[in-house]
Amino acid sequence: MKIILDTNVITEDYRLQGARILKLSDAAHKLGYQVYIPQIVIDEIFHQYKEELEVAVRKYRRGCRLVNHLRYNGVKDSLGDDFVDKECGEMQTNYYKRLKSLGIDILPYPKTEHNVIVHKELYQKKPFYNSTKGYRDSLIWETVKAELIQVKDLLGEVQILFLSNNTNDFANAKDKTLHSDLEGELTGHGFLGNEVELVSKIDKFFSERINSEFEELDNIAKSLKNKRKYNRIDLDAELTTALYDAYVVGNYIGEAEGVLPEYCENPTINEVSLGSVDTLSVHKLTDDTVVVECEVTASADIEFYLYRGDYPFFDDDKLPTIIDWEWNEHYYLASSECAIHAIVTMRTSAGMYRVLSREVRTKKMEW
Repeated sequence: MKIILDTNVITEDYRLQGARILKLSDAAHKLGYQVYIPQIVIDEIFHQYKEELEVAVRKYRRGCRLVNHLRYNGVKDSLGDDFVDKECGEMQTNYYKRLKSLGIDILPYPKTEHNVIVHKELYQKKPFYNSTKGYRDSLIWETVKAELIQVKDLLGEVQILFLSNNTNDFANAKDKTLHSDLEGELTGHGFLGNEVELVSKIDKFFSERINSEFEELDNIAKSLKNKRKYNRIDLDAELTTALYDAYVVGNYIGEAEGVLPEYCENPTINEVSLGSVDTLSVHKLTDDTVVVECEVTASADIEFYLYRGDYPFFDDDKLPTIIDWEWNEHYYLASSECAIHAIVTMRTSAGMYRVLSREVRTKKMEW
């Protein structure tokens, strides 16, 4: 799911060090959100910073003049004439770097035709109605709409959380949900009206929604660790299927070459049994599907060809099982057990009702 920020969500946090933005960035990484900020919002923040800095500098210089008026030895103004421009340039550079480090992407200005925005302004459609900055808000809304995707199987689920406490311009007066004018634009473009959710109670969003999703993922991880189940996902059964598909059906031992003894020629795995399981992580992706990563051990029954001339040199405690002593005049057909250490990654549906995909990565194989 995408989260798009309006100016008022992080206003006056010019260093992007506040608890709100840090919590959102951390949550996005752990819960699978992708956070965006429109370029027009950034430009508004830069403009606001410059205005506040200019006011502060004027007050500072007025203070210097007052001190000089009251005492004999004057106080020198230490700020140069280009102080504001230099400071603003440095702030902007650092702001972009900070956004990148937080994993927040920038959305460019929309490509909306001017006549579309003018039509809204003339007929006083939101966000122009009763607004003194409808043009900028309209561009922000066009940026939000541009991030929607036409996918039939989304079934009208929320694609975008639009965080803005600007309820005057974006919300219905009664319930503070997305204004009906804006919902009408969505349906007019083939979307359902609820595919953009306006989040106007920002503090409540952080204290309840984000925290509850953290709690949900914690509960999933605990359930998988203690019960090896969650909803319709049986972890042992799914991991057993993943290992069987990878090692037996797919004969997935290519990357283990060099680990198996050299005498194992043309090895194949006939059977694999799940051993220990350690749930490493549980993450939610932007489409609300859940990714579970586990580290597992398993025992595998490996069948291979053994050159007859090598057999007499085996230690007694490492002798393989000979399945067929008369395979041909040069080789026996043999088998042995091998321990597999692997990472299994599963992607499940939202709510963890079914597994959508499985991936297995071998860490090592021990003979």
